Amino acid sequence: MIQKDSPTVKPDLISVIIPTFNRAQLVPDAMDSVARQTYQNIEMLVVDDGSVDNTLEVLEDWSANRPAFALKVIKQNNAGVSAARNAGIAASSGEFVYFLDSDDLIYPEALQELVTPLRESSAPYVLANIWNADINGNILHAQKSGISSQCPNNIFWNCWMTHAALYRRDILGLSGHFNESLKTGEDKEFHWRLIASAGLGLMLDKRIGLRRLHHLGHLSANRSHADSVEVIEAYADWLEEPGRKDQSLSSEALESIFALALRCGKDGEFALKSRAIVLLERFSRKDSIRTKIITFIGMYDSKTYFALLLAVAENINTFRSFILSFGDFLPGGPRTSQPKGGRTKPTQKSDPIGISSG
Repeated sequence: MIQKDSPTVKPDLISVIIPTFNRAQLVPDAMDSVARQTYQNIEMLVVDDGSVDNTLEVLEDWSANRPAFALKVIKQNNAGVSAARNAGIAASSGEFVYFLDSDDLIYPEALQELVTPLRESSAPYVLANIWNADINGNILHAQKSGISSQCPNNIFWNCWMTHAALYRRDILGLSGHFNESLKTGEDKEFHWRLIASAGLGLMLDKRIGLRRLHHLGHLSANRSHADSVEVIEAYADWLEEPGRKDQSLSSEALESIFALALRCGKDGEFALKSRAIVLLERFSRKDSIRTKIITFIGMYDSKTYFALLLAVAENINTFRSFILSFGDFLPGGPRTSQPKGGRTKPTQKSDPIGISSG
């Protein structure tokens, strides 16, 4: 039955939050996968983000056929997936919070496998992996994504599917909820703030569900350099808010932004390149030499120039090595030799943020 909101936080309860928009064809499958969970202490909140199809009717029919299941349906004007998830958080009452997109599925043991280690630890969240699948749920083994990653040295390399993790409710208050100004990449920016606030979580070496790939309004297929820059800017703005204990970015994180700037320049997106350069300058302000070199590199608008810089950068071990080696060509620049073992094969840093279509 459809229930009203409850303000009381209930121990051991998992609140499963499903945002949906015009997904009448897909959302029942997602809801069925939640209803089949072996862990039964759950509530499901489906937030209809202003659908204009028959999604609401489908939700009501689903609830009528399962009167004993704890379901809350929230109807709101179309405001985006972040606003829908935030509405679900506000209306939920579980000690733990789980996000599931309305086109995805989870295995029957998924929530049990996540909640057990989380209850036995003090970790802020627990994380697993996801399979990519077609719209019928057939696993696409050739697809390499779906593997979650955590990295203590580079905040931007922390990346996982939304339904790969189970969160403690109280940590969401530390980092803030989803950024409603972002149209894509909002999940990654949410994860970065969470890690910066509460630290890394537990990692399980298992797959707990499916991400169904389809052409029925899949936002992740259309991500761009602009999305990457906007998401990093949003995180940087949050990081520099008054009261943050650590407002710095690691050298590895700066290297990721630098690579993004070079990719924007290589593709002729010079306005985006300039925005990425500004981000570098914001977080390199204590290093005057580095700032001057970054500014110098950003002065030119030539696709060939940035393609050459990107090729060089991908074969130098660290951002610092690149900056120092480039500085050797500038009057008054640093004269520091490159560290031993300074060249490596290109790595995943060619797509360091993980949200750009490249």
